[in-house]
Amino acid sequence: MADKGIGVNRCATHGEYYMDAADSECPACQDEDPAGAGEGSEENISHGSVHPDYPPLDWRNEVMQDNTRRSYQDWVASEIEQRLDDEPDYKDPGFQD
Repeated sequence: MADKGIGVNRCATHGEYYMDAADSECPACQDEDPAGAGEGSEENISHGSVHPDYPPLDWRNEVMQDNTRRSYQDWVASEIEQRLDDEPDYKDPGFQD
């Protein structure tokens, strides 16, 4: 059975959702802003873009195991950030169409 988080909250737009933390935002609302477009993202990533180091199948497996609720692009950004912490010399090849 999937982990249900720490509780349930309600979004006015999307209804109930499970919270990962006390200040968890609605995951559906987060997904409506792909790649942080509303936060001044550095680049516009097309819907079909794929990162060569982080295949969509890996992301899908993380979603299916309930390890993430992020969009593919947000998950990749998080993975790259973690990788840069471990490997400061990592060169991000970026998303490719």
